[in-house]
Amino acid sequence: MRPFGKLYVFEGPDGVGKSALSRRFAQQLVALGTDCEYLAFPGNDEGTLGKHIYDLHHDAQRYGIRALRPASLQVLHVAAHIDTIETRILPALQAGRTIILDRFWWSTKVYGLLEGINRNMLDTLIELELLAWRGVQPAVLFLVCRHVPLRPEPLDHWRRCRDVYAVLAAEQAAHYPVSLIENNGLIEDTLAVLLPALQSPQSSPLPAAHGRDDQLPLAFDPEAPHHAPYTFSSLAPAKPTQSSRPIGVLPRSGKRSFSSGLPPPPSRGLPIQFSGSTNSPTRTGRRTA
Repeated sequence: MRPFGKLYVFEGPDGVGKSALSRRFAQQLVALGTDCEYLAFPGNDEGTLGKHIYDLHHDAQRYGIRALRPASLQVLHVAAHIDTIETRILPALQAGRTIILDRFWWSTKVYGLLEGINRNMLDTLIELELLAWRGVQPAVLFLVCRHVPLRPEPLDHWRRCRDVYAVLAAEQAAHYPVSLIENNGLIEDTLAVLLPALQSPQSSPLPAAHGRDDQLPLAFDPEAPHHAPYTFSSLAPAKPTQSSRPIGVLPRSGKRSFSSGLPPPPSRGLPIQFSGSTNSPTRTGRRTA
């Protein structure tokens, strides 16, 4: 029986370079002889539900839609995630292949919170996706970080997004390895610090219960200044570099949650409006894929 494959996940705010980095990481593994496949959420392969949701997300007017509620958009994303999990990811892992995944259910959590989606609704969506995962967890989740985004982004919102990701990383590090990757220099330098991840244990194929008690108790106000307490145990990069720091591995402690205890902001949850002159929504600050 072939060993269960490994799942490597890349997460982070828009504009940190995670898509380019994850593709290059997959190419690196293939060059090393690893049976590897790159996938992204929601997906953009022709003939898939993910591609349909991706197009709807980026060009809703093409389908005659002028506005989408944030919760509705996240439901569509989760549906695309589940379809990819069941048709592509789990069969590949069961066959012993390595999967490089651009985005995870973390994106649903972070952007759902920033959009002001009802917490019970958001947690229910994530529980549904976790059921589809059947207990599979990443061998390593790479949270890609930058001081500033690579492309124009609303900075206040981008920084709030970065902070929510940091809190989520601190919570989830109790369950599987989470590595903070600073992508502030050349992509080649950042790739060099990813190589130690090849020594990580394989993804767990064992089912795990995902009841509400196992869900994220993240009570975080994205409007408030906040910085998660990073604790690093350094792994040396494959080669010295001035432009990329070593991987920072968040400790896997017994603490299951990290919560700011702040109430949610009152002024979000409005429909995302699409204008006639652009494929982009007039409301900024949501994930681009």
